[in-house]
Amino acid sequence: MGHTSGVEDAQELEWRIYSVSDLRAPGRLRSIGVAIESDPDFRPTIAARTFPPKRRLKASFADYTAALESRFDPNEAEGWFTERDITPRGRGEVLLMDKGRLGQRLPHTMDGGVVDVGWFESAEYFERMASYLERVADCVGAFYGYCALNLMVLQRVRLLKKNAVTWLGRLSGVGRGMEDLARELPDVYWWNYFGPAYVERWGDRLKTVGVKRTTTPGGAMAIWATETPFVFDPRARRLDSYEWKRTFYGALGEDVFMREGQRQREPGEVVPSLGPQSPPVKARLLPRVVVLSDAAPLDEPDDA
Repeated sequence: MGHTSGVEDAQELEWRIYSVSDLRAPGRLRSIGVAIESDPDFRPTIAARTFPPKRRLKASFADYTAALESRFDPNEAEGWFTERDITPRGRGEVLLMDKGRLGQRLPHTMDGGVVDVGWFESAEYFERMASYLERVADCVGAFYGYCALNLMVLQRVRLLKKNAVTWLGRLSGVGRGMEDLARELPDVYWWNYFGPAYVERWGDRLKTVGVKRTTTPGGAMAIWATETPFVFDPRARRLDSYEWKRTFYGALGEDVFMREGQRQREPGEVVPSLGPQSPPVKARLLPRVVVLSDAAPLDEPDDA
């Protein structure tokens, strides 16, 4: 499988999906719950509005998310955390930005991971994971998403800091590590989800990259950059040390992905726009799912 020797216990197959769709519309939370529990091997067993989640699900996960609709404040960033405590073990979280103060341009995020990477025994398991993520991404009207071995994600941050452009950045090890999705994408990973706006912008160029491509029912394109997520090379000295990444850089644009030598462009210049500019953010950004230890617990559905 190509697992990295000696570090498997620290590995996780992690994913992140971004959306600027209206995920607070009536019925939308139930549909998200249906997508998240659509594969029995990735279905959460624990869910709560605060971290760490300890509330075991009594009914379907879709029932739980549907019941949150009446409990969510449209003027607050809201969300939930999940865990799966049976093999394959996993985790997840969803954060919905509010509908007013912070602006729709700030993406909602869906994160997750499968801890038991040894569970992925064959190509069939990767197919299932990819199909599952495509359903979730389509369900939330995602514009972008990725899935990768966590070691690849951590390496990206280390290399961006190590190869900082400025002298001061190299000295302090504080190269820019956080992407601005209105201007660029973070990197190329095993599974890459490009929403309809990306498909419209790049067209046939998307058909020249990766080892597998799927057009989803939602009009997006999901592309596998490699046959397996387990391609981590601890000896890589630059992000473009991976040849399979360089094909994406060349086909989709040198400044699309964050990497050494990339020049950050204006919003919408090399990637699709996320929409109108948000007003200045004056309110607190922390979601209500992050609560103080002495605060009253958030209301949870009793029968879900």
